[in-house]
Amino acid sequence: MAAKRKNPQHPQVKQLRAQVLKLRAQLAKEARSRQIERRIIQESKKARARVLEQVASLRKQGQKLANQLKAALSDADKRRQKAREDAMAKLAALRTELGRRTEELRHKSAELAKLARESAERARDIIMEPAEAPIETAPGESRAHPEEEPEEPEV
Repeated sequence: MAAKRKNPQHPQVKQLRAQVLKLRAQLAKEARSRQIERRIIQESKKARARVLEQVASLRKQGQKLANQLKAALSDADKRRQKAREDAMAKLAALRTELGRRTEELRHKSAELAKLARESAERARDIIMEPAEAPIETAPGESRAHPEEEPEEPEV
């Protein structure tokens, strides 16, 4: 009958066993969570490394594109400047040619005006001469218009 006797320590042992089971479960739960945390940390490190590689690659591509853009803009600016200089040189040449031709035209106009005045003076002199005095011809020369010659009486 001694086995049926209640052991006063029995409830305490049960309580301690329950507490041990509870602590084991908690420890296993913490071990799993730490293992999951380690896995998450490793994956985040890998993801961070991939992102850093991509950022470095994008930065490199950005620098390359920026350099290409600068070169293209510089080339376009140089071409535009060259075209402007060419146009200015052409304009200067055309202005010089225009000035030269204008001066040439001015001289020709002045020469034509002088010739017109001289022609008008000669025409006026020719028109006025017969009225003023007959033209005397040198001996041996004949007149341009024989009708105008005075007839000499025959003896």
